[in-house]
Amino acid sequence: MSGTLLALVLAAGPAVAAPASYVFGKDVRTSYKVVHPLHTSIGLSDHLLGTIRVLDASQAILELPLRLRIPVRSFRSGNRSRDRNMALVMQAERHPMVDLVIESVTWSERRATPDGLSLVGEAAGKVQVRGVTQPVRIAIEGRLRPELLTVQASFPISLEAHGVERPSLMLRPVDNEVLLSVEATATVLSSS
Repeated sequence: MSGTLLALVLAAGPAVAAPASYVFGKDVRTSYKVVHPLHTSIGLSDHLLGTIRVLDASQAILELPLRLRIPVRSFRSGNRSRDRNMALVMQAERHPMVDLVIESVTWSERRATPDGLSLVGEAAGKVQVRGVTQPVRIAIEGRLRPELLTVQASFPISLEAHGVERPSLMLRPVDNEVLLSVEATATVLSSS
């Protein structure tokens, strides 16, 4: 194969593959970050429920809407009292999940790599916290390979917009904005 032809093949990206579904396992790190003037709290979870279906691997075209869920009680901050309070504030008994629905994805960068695609983009959709749904925009980076999909994403959530009374410490409430971040690897289920 000539050098020019090889360069064109690599620039085109991976061949269009049959649709594939990717599912999250234990290689997940979901976190929330709450800021108070006196300290910052971070809660971590290794749960992310949902399946990502890739319709065209050469362009990273996903089947939408994409539905993902995180159990509220799965977050751990290292402080049991804080975790119990978070579950109470978030009304975990009535609303056990944070639900995310991604309705659109726009890739600003799709770069071919020897084993797949490197991706940078933005998703838009809705997030439901405590039974209240609000629009959300999410910064996304990832790598799409035939056997693995890795994702890094983050977005702010307004407590007040979701009807959450901001907890206070020493008469000072936490910041209204909570940053939710995800670093996860999903493995291919099957080609179909």
